[in-house]
Amino acid sequence: MTGVTTALERIEHQSPNSQGIRVLEEARGRYAWLAMALLSLVAFVYGAVAGCQIIWHSHFRSRLPLIISIGTAMIGIGLLGLVYQVQFEGAMYRLIFGFTFNTFSHSGIFDQQFLSNVKVILLTLNIFAVIVPAIIVLAASSALATPPPHRMMIGSTLWIPSRRKCIIYETP
Repeated sequence: MTGVTTALERIEHQSPNSQGIRVLEEARGRYAWLAMALLSLVAFVYGAVAGCQIIWHSHFRSRLPLIISIGTAMIGIGLLGLVYQVQFEGAMYRLIFGFTFNTFSHSGIFDQQFLSNVKVILLTLNIFAVIVPAIIVLAASSALATPPPHRMMIGSTLWIPSRRKCIIYETP
């Protein structure tokens, strides 16, 4: 970290149009954008995993194919809407994907390799932005479903029967 601090102090005394300041601002912009993109990806993955766990533990196994088909239909409709927005450059496309990508491409300080990586990351974020809300809606509605009898709460104890004995987990 001291190398960055030293470089900033050295560049501080240069003119504002200096190449060093431009390089540091470009690096700062890349790292800030990448950090926000990775944070979004982590949040999407966490939401999807937590939602799938809730769905898995809230339904009978015989009900899961119905829940999966409803989720697949919701995700399919969302992906069709995303494709439509991209094809006709709708408001969602212009405000989310187009704004970020066009800002980076028109700034002139990012090379083609970086822009192609940005495009892949934005595409991934947009696909997750369609899939994860559908999973979360299904998880929220699953939380209201009648739980299978082997996962029912009795008082403050969760009884989970195994093959040979009943395991008791105390809940706080």
